[in-house]
Amino acid sequence: MTTDRKPLSQAIADAADLIDCVAQREAYRQATELIGPALRGVDGRMPAGAMDGWTAEPRAVG
Repeated sequence: MTTDRKPLSQAIADAADLIDCVAQREAYRQATELIGPALRGVDGRMPAGAMDGWTAEPRAVG
């Protein structure tokens, strides 16, 4: 019985990708907690990506 093992460089790259995904998910969670409450009362058009220059239309909720 043989075991195919990844080269160390590939294992390191895979681990780095996983760490990056977890870090991004945590950053989005923290940002949502920080700005989410402030955005609940916003009406009209609001800058959603000021650096990108685009806006988002509000949606009616429930």
